[in-house]
Amino acid sequence: MPDLTAALEQHLSRERVALLHAAGAMAARSRVPLYLVGGCVRDLLLGRPVLDLDLVAEGDASALADRLAAELGGQVTARSQFGTVKLRVGDTTLDLATSRTETYAQPGALPAVKPGPLAADLKRRDFTINAMAAHLSPERFGELVDPFGGYDDLLAKTFRVLHRMSFIDDATRILRGVRYETRLGFLMDVGTEALARRDARYLETISPDRLRHELDRLLHEPEPERCLARAREMGVLAAILPALTWSARLHREVGGLREAGGTALPTPNAFLGLLAWPLAPDDASALARRLNLAAKQLSVVDGARGLANLLPALSAPALRPSEAYALFKDLDPDAVLAALIAAVDVPVARERLDAFVQRWRDCRPNLTARRLLALGVPQGPLVGDFLDRLLAHRLDHPEVAASDEEAMVRRWLTEGAESPP
Repeated sequence: MPDLTAALEQHLSRERVALLHAAGAMAARSRVPLYLVGGCVRDLLLGRPVLDLDLVAEGDASALADRLAAELGGQVTARSQFGTVKLRVGDTTLDLATSRTETYAQPGALPAVKPGPLAADLKRRDFTINAMAAHLSPERFGELVDPFGGYDDLLAKTFRVLHRMSFIDDATRILRGVRYETRLGFLMDVGTEALARRDARYLETISPDRLRHELDRLLHEPEPERCLARAREMGVLAAILPALTWSARLHREVGGLREAGGTALPTPNAFLGLLAWPLAPDDASALARRLNLAAKQLSVVDGARGLANLLPALSAPALRPSEAYALFKDLDPDAVLAALIAAVDVPVARERLDAFVQRWRDCRPNLTARRLLALGVPQGPLVGDFLDRLLAHRLDHPEVAASDEEAMVRRWLTEGAESPP
């Protein structure tokens, strides 16, 4: 069984290691066993960066956090209904929790919790690789606690659920499993994958907000397209919404962009737009309800679907850049980015979408509002009208000079037009 002392010293700053030593020593004086647990233990063993430090106390974590704050000069910044506490010491945040057991009244419900021993706390976790702990008490500092074989699974690059009801209790664990596969390069063991496929339907028991949160986390992974492809293959996307899918073509397109290293790499919300791109109106509305989408996400979904319907207009040979720009300018940029990726079979429309993303959306007239006022344009709406007309002219004639724009403005003023022609 490995000792984590060397890993802690290698992958954490000297200040963070000293903080863990101090916390463990003080907890021991209070006769409260304290452990480092979960994902941070896994990442230490894998030599991966550790962002969060999660601690479990076999005792009152809230009272212990108060004592630690007083002794170490820290501050308790948050307390939750599940007995977890955030403690800030210097530049480091510790998440402390009382070791507990969980029971689920029904699939998808939030668990009922009560204090329990460390073994019970580890058993309630999602996968074996996240069910390990390390002692922080001075006499056993860094000693690994691994009751379910998580370390062997790390070596085998696999992970398992801890019991057959795991996904039924909380189906969001399936989405987490998909993330771990792609992020760590691991695979679910055969039994775990079979359970995930069997229990994907229990995603319908998850509240919209919790489901959206897990999908957001998936879309923030370094390569979300791989997560989405795996989720589709396992029936997870269809369990969220039957019409939801992820095509091999989109996967190739995103992968090509990523390899090219261009500026048009999709954002998490753009991936949401790509998922919504092929949906019928009723299905898009159902997706918005199922995930309780925020206003920003709704604008991406609606904008992407709107652009899907505009592809014939965007392919018209006589369409000027300024006219195409007018179709895009009020849309969420992530919606345009989604359309750029999805419109692979419509080359003319895609060329114009690419021009907007790469050049047009940052295009401005040579003249500023202040210069228009200096030229005699009266303060008020006419300034904005002139700027819009100048922008349209520059989009259609990219090489236009500032002197040419000034001549245009003087002509409009001489003609006495209330707005540009």
